[in-house]
Amino acid sequence: MGVIDTATNTLVSGTAAPDQPRPAGTSPGALGALAVSPDGTRVYVTQGGPASANRPAQEGARVLQFSPQQQAFTATVTVPGRSPGSIVARPDSADAYVSTGNGLVHLDTSDETPVVAGTIAVPSGAFLALSPDGTRLYGVGGGKDYIVDLATDTVTATMDIAPGQQLQNPSVSADGTRLYMVQQSWDSGKTSVLSLDTSTNTLVPTEGVTGLDRVTSLVVGPDAHTFYVTVNAGLRIIGF
Repeated sequence: MGVIDTATNTLVSGTAAPDQPRPAGTSPGALGALAVSPDGTRVYVTQGGPASANRPAQEGARVLQFSPQQQAFTATVTVPGRSPGSIVARPDSADAYVSTGNGLVHLDTSDETPVVAGTIAVPSGAFLALSPDGTRLYGVGGGKDYIVDLATDTVTATMDIAPGQQLQNPSVSADGTRLYMVQQSWDSGKTSVLSLDTSTNTLVPTEGVTGLDRVTSLVVGPDAHTFYVTVNAGLRIIGF
């Protein structure tokens, strides 16, 4: 894992992930999504299960804990499934959530080593986003999209935001009133950014952006009126 100094945009260190328990003839699973703890002292990294050529990952996915101060991985926790999706760290708490093929996994990170606190049954959705106040979690994917109340770890709503379409990279506006997400169209090869009113859970077509080419990531700027999107090998900045 690489650490970048954002003041100079330079790579300051690189640390190899610790090996994982795996059968002979397999390779360590690929590292995936990242989340930073609210106090900045820990970084959580998802890792798929052991893999071999031309075969899907095996069971044995895990989350690695990295210390920026020590520049080292300090703990691991096994999570259900083969290939974890997103991971988010809840603000002002010691909770993290990981999307897996076996459900939404709640991690308790209050001790030196994170532990699995529970698994929430969810309809689908590999891509996660938190409301700014940390009370709600949104999950979007290729099936039923959902909202989880993090006070009780229960699904409070399910939605068909874009039936039959692949949604990814959700991002919540700073005021919590909008959920933005990327919609990939397999037919046209084009990508759209959708806007959802979080008070009604309905799309706001006038706030979307269409006709983009293969967006791979999306964040909303702090001014709430700028999208930063990666398109193939480039970055586009879109005002709205």
